[in-house]
Amino acid sequence: MPITVGNSTVNTSVANSTVTVDQTQSWFYTTSNRNSIRPSLLLAFARSQTVDPRVVLTRASSATYINSIGNLVTAGNNVARIDYNFSTGVSNGLLIEQSSTNLIRNNTMVGAVVTANVAAQTINSITFSGTTATVTTAVAHGLAAYAQIVTVTGAAPTDYNLTQQVSGTPTTTSFTYTMATTPATNATVVGSYTAVTVGSTPTQWATFASNIPYTIVNKGTINGLSFIDYRFFGLTIAALGLYSVIAMDYVSTIAVSAGVSHTVGFYCALVAGSTTGVTVVAIDNRYDVGGTKDLNILSQLTSTLQRFNYTTTPPTGATTLTPAFALNYTGNTQVDITLRFAMPQCEILPFATSVISTAGAAATRAADDAVISGPNFSSVYNPYQGTVLFQGAMYATTTDATSRVLWGTSDGTSNNAQYVSRVSNAGTLNMQETVSNVTSSLTTNNSINANVVFLTSSYYSQPTTYGIVLNGSNLTSTSSGNVQTATQTQLVLGNAPYSGATNYINGWINRIAYYPTALSNSELITLTS
Repeated sequence: MPITVGNSTVNTSVANSTVTVDQTQSWFYTTSNRNSIRPSLLLAFARSQTVDPRVVLTRASSATYINSIGNLVTAGNNVARIDYNFSTGVSNGLLIEQSSTNLIRNNTMVGAVVTANVAAQTINSITFSGTTATVTTAVAHGLAAYAQIVTVTGAAPTDYNLTQQVSGTPTTTSFTYTMATTPATNATVVGSYTAVTVGSTPTQWATFASNIPYTIVNKGTINGLSFIDYRFFGLTIAALGLYSVIAMDYVSTIAVSAGVSHTVGFYCALVAGSTTGVTVVAIDNRYDVGGTKDLNILSQLTSTLQRFNYTTTPPTGATTLTPAFALNYTGNTQVDITLRFAMPQCEILPFATSVISTAGAAATRAADDAVISGPNFSSVYNPYQGTVLFQGAMYATTTDATSRVLWGTSDGTSNNAQYVSRVSNAGTLNMQETVSNVTSSLTTNNSINANVVFLTSSYYSQPTTYGIVLNGSNLTSTSSGNVQTATQTQLVLGNAPYSGATNYINGWINRIAYYPTALSNSELITLTS
């Protein structure tokens, strides 16, 4: 047999060889005995990194996602999102989420002001009263209480040399700061000082306390994420308290109710300095009854931004929540650490969803609804028997108000529908058949884990047979159920398949395949292994 490339013959024969036929199970084939059976619908979102035009997505707002080069970008109204892993760049597939609101009103750092140099002068004298040092200057220094940070160098005894905030109320030519110890004498060598401004927190943020000097050294955007850099540095003094707390929204109107979860989070990275002397960097959920709930992320910090989230329920009697971040440190230690915080978020959900940008007011992202209907549905769907395979992942397996539906078909109402949902805190799946408004279901014995890809398949065959399997084991089936017989008009992806449903998957659909036949139990197990 001649082999040609372009117009040239490069070989005139093929030597005898052994040909091995690969009959590995796949989404395209079942077993070698039935390898002519192909799915009539294959939606390979993660692999193709595109959305099949038969899928119509509606969403009444813009929404963010991570693109293929790791940037946070925004999709307009009714635009589907193929989302990618922020760290690895791997495609997660089609992102489907319910509506949610970011209650932190300014996560894009509007109003933040970076530190600036103020003054550098020779000191005339330094005296002490206990641990309070008083500096006298020859000319007006222009410093204000707590608004600047001074670094004193070249003094003797060395007790006077440190970095600390200006305290008290300065006179024109004198100011005070706090030392860690009481020196033996007034300064015999007075040295000099430099001063810088603290900078300004973003609008609607506030400093609860910072018992170590801090400055805002940078702000900007990286990978589409608005960020601010806080530098905490200087000598830690136990008498001042060994903690700093920055509120990311200082307001008493984030209302909470007993038993209702809130999730607070942000991107964070260690961009300069070190963790020496620092014991805690925490997501700090502060309730109005004095209760705080902290998640220490210090050991997980790297130089690369990562997103951290913490879900809490309010303590008894709490009515409001203030989202914050906090640092704890050890006493009499010279600390110098610069932390980058980006795009904080607070949601009334037991998990975090995609970033919702705010610039002065809370903002809401609408829900995603992805549907195949009309001829695009009827041309691939067999009402008498069929098999669906689903691969994807969910943010969480904890239950909030509703179960999470992976896919479903219906006549547009909840009266006659078929769907697969996650229905328990343990993350178990069930397959449900609703016939004339009467629902029956089967539940698998395996569990789904949050943010872990899983593979499930389910089948139906009129009038009474259906089954479901998760990750290749513990198939559950029945031959005495009731399979829907009403005309199905649509396939819904990542939500319950009827009007008004709020059962969104909150996660990613890697791929879906639909076979217009009921595959055997062994085939289902093989395909989901």
